[in-house]
Amino acid sequence: MTSGGIIKYYTLDNDPQGSFEFTDVSDIPGDLQFLLIIANQIFEHLSISESISMMCHLSNHLESGGSLIATIPNFPNMMLEIRPLLS
Repeated sequence: MTSGGIIKYYTLDNDPQGSFEFTDVSDIPGDLQFLLIIANQIFEHLSISESISMMCHLSNHLESGGSLIATIPNFPNMMLEIRPLLS
């Protein structure tokens, strides 16, 4: 998110030992929009339905033309779970 040329950075994590702006995607205010969202190695920890729900929720917070970048370290195993859903 930018405001007057200033880039703001927000964090989301549910680690109780950390200090984050958000601990759940539902904590993000509905009117908060981002130019870029990075989901760094989180989807492999979620079920397929949780991952889809997370992607939908995050996409609602993207500015027009914004991007969501997701890293998944074990992509081949995730594809084994997704492939039956695509058939």
